[in-house]
Amino acid sequence: MDRLPITRTHVKVYLGHGFGQLFDGYDFVILSVALAAMIPALHINFADVGYIALANNIGLLLGALLFGTIADYIGRKNAFQMTILIFGIGSALTAMSTTLTQLIAVRLFTGFGLGGELPLVFSIIGEWTPKNHRGKMLVITGSLFGIGISMATAVAAFLYPVYGWQVGFWIGSIPAALFFVIRFAIPDSPRSLIARGKAEEAQRIIERMEKYAGLVYAGKALYFSPPPKKKVKWSTLFTTRYRRTTLAIWCAVFLMFWSYYGLTFLLPSMLSNMLGFTLKDALYLIFLGSVPSLVYSPFMGWLWDWFGRKVMLTIYMIAMGISIILIPFAAGLFIPLLALQCVTQFGSGGVSGLQLYTSELYDTDVRATGTGAANALGRFATAMAPFIGGLMLAAKWPVMQVMLMLGIPALCAFPFLFLTKETKHQSLEAVSRQKDELQKVVEVGH
Repeated sequence: MDRLPITRTHVKVYLGHGFGQLFDGYDFVILSVALAAMIPALHINFADVGYIALANNIGLLLGALLFGTIADYIGRKNAFQMTILIFGIGSALTAMSTTLTQLIAVRLFTGFGLGGELPLVFSIIGEWTPKNHRGKMLVITGSLFGIGISMATAVAAFLYPVYGWQVGFWIGSIPAALFFVIRFAIPDSPRSLIARGKAEEAQRIIERMEKYAGLVYAGKALYFSPPPKKKVKWSTLFTTRYRRTTLAIWCAVFLMFWSYYGLTFLLPSMLSNMLGFTLKDALYLIFLGSVPSLVYSPFMGWLWDWFGRKVMLTIYMIAMGISIILIPFAAGLFIPLLALQCVTQFGSGGVSGLQLYTSELYDTDVRATGTGAANALGRFATAMAPFIGGLMLAAKWPVMQVMLMLGIPALCAFPFLFLTKETKHQSLEAVSRQKDELQKVVEVGH
């Protein structure tokens, strides 16, 4: 896997799974802006909106927690197909909902699929990509989250006034069609296949990719001994092998998700209600602030392979925290655009990069479980930060204090990175293993 160049199989994997990342960003924002339109349309109140958001976040948490382990049992491809089908159907059902009870049930269901999709994307892309390209490809994939946010703000700003809030969720049902693309056009992860005892199938996939690349047949595949245990438990994340990594990553993920997603959810309301912008102008501002990063964000991936994960994440976390704290000082149009640009770039890039890093720190047999568990904790932070921020705003706390509550956690996240290993240019099989383990290999294949 690590000696291959990027082949047509890689491209199909990136495109197929990258759209899942795009619609994750899309759904997060399209729901937050649709909630305001649902109040008069469905005759619900602000408390009801809170119940809808809570159901969605519970679904996200459960999906992230459970689908990681499911993927380690049944394979990345099968699990990912399930998540996008659930999400796509759930989005269409959201558009058809007419009562509060229906919305709560549907958003719980939709969140379950979406919550499982995000950690799987980073596990899948990381397992497919050669070690010298892993950083750039995962950051490029992660930048699709920002494209999803921009797409959602554009839909809200330009289509909601004409077609109503339902149109956003009809567009969000498109991933259901990806089920058939993934099922028939994209193979399963060879690393995951080997971990589940399907070495021959993995061998056939690699041979086909070698043929595409015009490489001389490499011969028998190699995997590390002893073979991983088939039974996956969450308690494995706290064994001597992973304990320090798990605790450090969980702290960093919780703090970073708190800052970024808390701000993303609260920002439209704060801009429109407390910083002098109308809701329509606030949506335009968020859209314009995110557009430039869509151009240069993919190119930042090369820096992740050049400088390494710890250096880049430290820069992103500090820059994001400072940008959030400076937003209340914005005046006019240029300064808010600049602040939003920094938050979009360093926030979405930092969250995506952190999940990339998380997926690299665990062995293949527990990678999706470890990534999903960390993401589930992050989803808990995603639910709590807007809740706390909303209480502060309702109690008439100054915007500056709300921004400090959101910005300081990002500034506190980077020290935990120094408790983990650097992963740039390393094979995924080598990151968490000891030297004596790396010397033991078993030949498989023909």
